[in-house]
Amino acid sequence: MSFSTNITGKSKDEVKTKLSEFLDELVKGQDAHNHDRNAIAICSLQYLDLLNVKEGQTVSLSLSGSLGWNAKIDAKSLEQSEREFNGAGLNISARCYDSP
Repeated sequence: MSFSTNITGKSKDEVKTKLSEFLDELVKGQDAHNHDRNAIAICSLQYLDLLNVKEGQTVSLSLSGSLGWNAKIDAKSLEQSEREFNGAGLNISARCYDSP
């Protein structure tokens, strides 16, 4: 299960709001990311907070990540009964720049 997005805004607060909305939609569409949603949010917010944004600059947050797992399948129902995660990754890039 993987994802990638680029979020931009006129302030850190705007990007933080858009990040929360993105994560809500991500979990709705890919429920496995409920397991790493908080880690994605915390790490992203820490990177945004490092930025020294000046008046008029654009703030950009680019994210990509993935989760991998082995599924346990119920022999009778053939439905997935459990996930055993065996991989997780997250890439974050946060920056601010002068808007054109």
